[in-house]
This record gives sequence, structure tokens and C-alpha cells, in this order.
Amino acid sequence: MEHKELVLSTLAQMAKGSTQPSLYQFIPRELILRLPIDWSIIYSCLCLLEEEEMVQIFHADTIKFSITQKGIETAMEFQKQDISQS
Repeated sequence: MEHKELVLSTLAQMAKGSTQPSLYQFIPRELILRLPIDWSIIYSCLCLLEEEEMVQIFHADTIKFSITQKGIETAMEFQKQDISQS
């Protein structure tokens, strides 16, 4: 799985417990603790995902980001592909 797919799938998993997953705002620490990759790579993946309208990045005092409905649907497709390939 590519880093970008890993970041998106992780966001989808984390947002899954929320009543409105696309409104949940993550902080960097939440991803840093869950992913075995450097923050600079995570951030570049988030930027690519934002260009593809799968993530929104909010630049305030602390950077925050959320997964969009399109991102949730794409992450679900990744999971289906992983299961079918297993």
C-alpha cells in the first residue's frame, strides 16, 4: 500500500467512530502516533489528498485536517481491494 493510501485509510479508520466522520478534525499527533512514517511524508500525502478533494486541511494556530466523504468512499474501496487480493 502506498503512503498516500495508508494515510487515507488510517484517517477513515479513525473517523469511523464519529457520528459525522467528515466533520471530525484531526491533529497531526493523531496520525504521527498511528503511522510508521515521518511527518513530512504524512504531510505531503495530506497535500496530495487535498488536491484530490479527499482531505481538507485547515491552517490555524495548529494545523488540523478532516477526511471528506469522497475520501471515506475511496478508503473503503482500498479496503475492499486489499481483502479481495488476500
